[in-house]
Amino acid sequence: MLSLPTRTVSYHLSKMSAAGILIPEGTGKGRRYKLKINETKVSK
Repeated sequence: MLSLPTRTVSYHLSKMSAAGILIPEGTGKGRRYKLKINETKVSK
């Protein structure tokens, strides 16, 4: 679960941002995106 390929993470990021859940603000917040994705998975 935590060991996801970079491709999967990027795909999820694109889907999330496309859905309006995440708004990309630079590559410096990549860690925050990962944390938010994990939180969303746990919430769901």
